[in-house]
Amino acid sequence: MTETSATRTETNREIIRQAFDAWHQGTAPITGVFAPDMAWRIEGHSAASKEYRSKQQFINEVLAPFGARFTESEPMATLSSLSGTAAGSPPTVGPTRTAMPGS
Repeated sequence: MTETSATRTETNREIIRQAFDAWHQGTAPITGVFAPDMAWRIEGHSAASKEYRSKQQFINEVLAPFGARFTESEPMATLSSLSGTAAGSPPTVGPTRTAMPGS
């Protein structure tokens, strides 16, 4: 059977839905679906606006500083829930459990 564009789109949606479910449940970081050589562009004029050429660069330069702004007691996604690390620790990918908004 030939895969169509619509089939690929639905497959990708399911992969991302499962990744967000796992992140919400605290069983995997959302960065688990990022390819190591991904390119991520943040448009605009903020300090973070530029192109990031790898998963690790995006974690180090965007997610780590953003997550460091929050404490575990705040009802907000922290770095550990985004990338599987604790603030101040070297970024790695692994499961964690952190309070999510609305939980």
